[in-house]
Order: sequence, then structure tokens, then C-alpha cells
Amino acid sequence: MSIKSYTEVKQIRVQDIVDGINAQVDNTNVAMKIRVPKIQRNLVWSQSQKEKFIDTLKQGFPFGSLLLYKKGSEDYLLVDGLQRTSTILEYSLKPTQYFSKNEIKDHYITSLLSIFPTLSSSDEEKVREKIEQWVKGKNGFTESEKFSSYNLVKFLESQLLSENISLSNELFEEIMDILSRFIDSVKSFSDISKIEMPVVVYHGEESNLPEIFERINSKGTKLNRYQIFAATWEKEFQIQNKSIIDAIKLKYEKLIESGFVIDNYDSNNLYQIDTKFTLFEYLFGVGKFIQKTYPMLFGRPKEGNEDSTDSLGFNIVSICRGVASQELKSLEDRMLEIDINRFETAFLQAIDFVQTALSPVLAFQAHRAKRHIAGDYKIFHGESQIVALIGSVFHIRFDQNLSERSTWKQDKIRLLNTLPAHYLYDLLRDYWRGSSDSKLKQIIVDPIKNNIGSLIDNLRYGQLIPKEQWNSILTVWFEEQLNRKESKRINIGDKEILFLKYLYKNIFTFDETYSLYEIDHVLPIERLRKAAVNLNGLPISCVANLAFIPKESNNRKQDKTFYEYLTYLKEKCGHTDKQIEEQRSLFDRLLFISCDELIIPKQKNADNITREWYTFVLRKRFERMKALFLSNI
Repeated sequence: MSIKSYTEVKQIRVQDIVDGINAQVDNTNVAMKIRVPKIQRNLVWSQSQKEKFIDTLKQGFPFGSLLLYKKGSEDYLLVDGLQRTSTILEYSLKPTQYFSKNEIKDHYITSLLSIFPTLSSSDEEKVREKIEQWVKGKNGFTESEKFSSYNLVKFLESQLLSENISLSNELFEEIMDILSRFIDSVKSFSDISKIEMPVVVYHGEESNLPEIFERINSKGTKLNRYQIFAATWEKEFQIQNKSIIDAIKLKYEKLIESGFVIDNYDSNNLYQIDTKFTLFEYLFGVGKFIQKTYPMLFGRPKEGNEDSTDSLGFNIVSICRGVASQELKSLEDRMLEIDINRFETAFLQAIDFVQTALSPVLAFQAHRAKRHIAGDYKIFHGESQIVALIGSVFHIRFDQNLSERSTWKQDKIRLLNTLPAHYLYDLLRDYWRGSSDSKLKQIIVDPIKNNIGSLIDNLRYGQLIPKEQWNSILTVWFEEQLNRKESKRINIGDKEILFLKYLYKNIFTFDETYSLYEIDHVLPIERLRKAAVNLNGLPISCVANLAFIPKESNNRKQDKTFYEYLTYLKEKCGHTDKQIEEQRSLFDRLLFISCDELIIPKQKNADNITREWYTFVLRKRFERMKALFLSNI
């Protein structure tokens, strides 16, 4: 018994592919109409990948086949080849944008240089660039778009000759004759409409498409670990959150904007109460919605990424459902066991709580001078760390039935303390560096499954960190910083900024810091740089040499120490003793060390900064910073 084949191989012209896609939009009568199934990924090719593929077509090189599913006599679904097809479609609309100066044959340039007034062989690159500029400025390779040798000569005349110089009629005709051959060659070389593309047509069961899609996309431009579930998760359910539906809609609209029609998609029906979505669509939308709603935790969404499949929604929902990433395939069945909209309310409450717990630090403006954009949040953490915090809060608050636990009232009081503490502790230790999937399973999924007794006592982020551990990790971190050898390029690290946030959050209000204070070096950076040259570098940006400094004072004192600045205010600016003492008191409070202790030693009226003196000052100040931190954590 022979194996029955459900495929046939065809050669289809590029123009017929383009017409088949456009037919879905303008309803023209063609032999084939091509739609895109919902399981397709987003457009991911870079411009260089697109240009390379178009050049492959122009050069007549071989390339991979498309895969179409024959849904009806004229109706086809594009199962594989979206990146290539979208590139061809884009090229059909803007072919001149794919022109490169490298396509200009040398003999055209040589001929132009030999007869064009004022040009020499050194102008070759300039002429190439001007011709490329002219071609890309056109909308197509047709006379109606003024793509002609006459218009090109006029352009070059205006660009390459001085205002008082013009081409003679005879010379104009001669150059036009050269460029007419160039124009013809460009038109011929750029016409890919008649090129035949290898196409495999599948006419078996439509239910097999997800499996086919998954197998095909194990090679080539790989799907990320989440995109594959667009093909394998087929069960559907209703969504009530319109913002999540908005995000799903944007994903498909991006493909539609590129000229495609999505199979079984009608934007007018998305918001109807009986419309259903797959779990992939839901998690895609959840991720976009969460990032837009909580920029303090996840940063602002990147423009143009509306159709990209990110991990955020998948990770939050799976960890809250108690499913490890290694078992993500089972998430579809686990989700259908519960009231999804009630579950959504619960995990959003968990995110709200994490943001509330961390906002005294994350919302606290702490940025270097001239480095901050108003309204943006500095993101210190990776996604997995925040997902772990959210998952911990979710399971401590809600039981398997999504009911709030009776212990929540006292548990949330403890979490408001433990979450910010662990947040900094993990970052200082680089705890989330490496395999985050295994850590999420280890600290959340496994304890939940094996829990006996109080869950908050068994989860990492529910436990208090002993002060002895804090003292140890802070000391190790500080000693590592002392080994830095900075002299020229000075960078203030994220950990240093974050630690300062914890120190100063009880001293300032949020608005006050951004408008009045900035992070800068306690001892003048330029004077330390000069000393560092002879000392094989110094830990200039060590956290013990950083502080919040009043902007006005920082700008005025320039390279003075704080002690020198106070002397300057008294002797040069006429400040009274009372004003000086008020200023000194403010500096002492902000620096955690007196201005007198920051006097730079002198030798023959020059700075005598030694490594021993500088290290001594840093150690003294850090001990005070550490004591203040431990008293408040």
C-alpha cells in the first residue's frame, strides 16, 4: 500500500503571489487568493535580511519554497514564508527603496566622469551616492514616476555643477544617452514580477496545520519559545478585559497594514460578548497590557513592538497558575480548569501589591545630573525577578480556589517589608543571573506543590533577611568596589544608584529629589582623576563616594570640596555665620559625614591624595551609610 501524498509542487510567478494577496484587499478576480492564518508569527526580518532576499531574487539564486494550504478552489492560506512574502509585497509597493549604489556598473560611472564638467576620478563615490539618492527618491521604475534618463541628467546637473554652470545641449544629449542605457538596465534588473517561486501546496486536513507549522519552524528563523504555542493551543474562551483585546487587535492590524488579510479575523467582531480567543492570543495581550499599565515595573513599551511576542504575559500567568516553564504545554489545560476572568483579577491585584511595595524605591527619583528624562523609570531588575515577586504575592494571598486566604491581612504587612528588602538583596548578589527558569521553579512552583503549614514561611520572599546576612553582603559588595581602578571613564552603576535610593527614601519626598537634588561624587571627580593617573586608578565611583547633593550647590561648588565650598561662600559671597552653619548642617545630613572629614590633604599647596587616605575616607563613610541602612531595612 503506497503512502498518499497531500502535497504538490508548483512554480508560481512573484506577480501572481502579490496579486493573490492584494485580491483579498481589493476583491479582484484572480486565480488564487492568499490569506494569513492566525498561527503566523509577527514580521521579524530586519531591513538587511529583506534586502538580501530581494538581491537573491534579482541574482537568480535558489531560495526556499513557500507553503500554501489549499482551503478552497481559489482560497489559500500562507502556512510558511511570511517573511519572504511580506518582503515581496513591500518591494512591489516601493521597489526603488531596495536599490543600492553597488548595482551601478563601473562603466557607467567611468563614462560620466570622463565627460561631465568639473568631475574627476576622485568623485566616483560622490556620483554613485547621487544616483542612488535620485533612484530612491522615486516611487517606481516607470515614466509616470519620472524615472527617465532626462530627469536623472537634470538632477545630476543640479547636484554636481555650480549654479553658474550648465550642460551644453550636445553634452546633455551625450550624458542622456549613457544614462538611458543605465535606466533600462535598472528596470530590467529590478523587475522580479516574472520570477517563478517554488511553492508547495498542501491539500490535506486543515486540522494538521498547527503541527505542520510547528515542524517547519523548528528551522530557519526560529520561533521564540512562546510563538510556537500560537499553533499548538487551539482551545478558545471569552475575554472581558477590553484593553487585552485592544493589544490582540494591534497584533493583527500590523499584518493587515503590511497588505495581508488574516483568515477568520474580523476586527468588528472582536469586542462582541461571544467572541472567543486562544490562550496564546490572551497571553500575548496580557503581556502588552501589563507592560503598558505598569511602566514602573516593566519599563515603557517600545514603539513598533506591538506585534512582537514577548515573554511577560506567559511568565506571569504560568507562575501564578503554578506551572513551571518546563511544563508550559500543560498551561492550556490548567487555565481551562478555572474562571479565567476571576484569575486575571487576582494576578492583577498581585502586580498592584508588588508595585505598591516597591514604589517608595522605584518611584523615588535618583538620577545623575543631566542623565534623566522626565517621566521615565529606571529599571534595575530583570523580568524574572519581578515575576517571582508577583508569583509569591499571588500564592500567599490566594488559594487554589482563588479565594483570599484568612492570613492575608497579617501576611501583607510582612510582605511590605520583605519584598523591598529581597529586591535589593537579590540585585546586590546577582541572584537572578543565569538560569532564571530553574530558580522560579525552585523558589515558587516546588514550594507551592509541597507546602505544609504557613505558605509565607516557606516562600523565599516571605522570609525576613537577618541583619547579619545584610552586613555580610554589603561588606563583600563594598570591598569589591574598592578594587576598581578608574581614571578616565567614570560610570555610576545601577547597584550604587539603587542602594542610594534605599538610603535617602526616608529623607526626601519623591518630587523634591528630582527638582532639587542629583546624584554626584562627594569628593571632586576631576581632582580624583588627576590623582588616579599616578596611582594606577582609584575607585572613584565607589558607592561611598556618592551622595544626593543639592543641584544648586553642586553646580556652584564645581571642583571644590564641601569644606572649601563653605569657605568660599563665607569669604567670597558674604554669607553670614548662621547661613554657613545651616548649609554645613544640610551637607552633614546628606553626606553622613562632616565636611571637615572630607578635607583633601595638601603638600606644597597641591593635593596629596594617596590611596591609603582615600580608602580610609571611603571606609569611614560606608560604615555610617551601612549603619543607617541596617537601622531602616
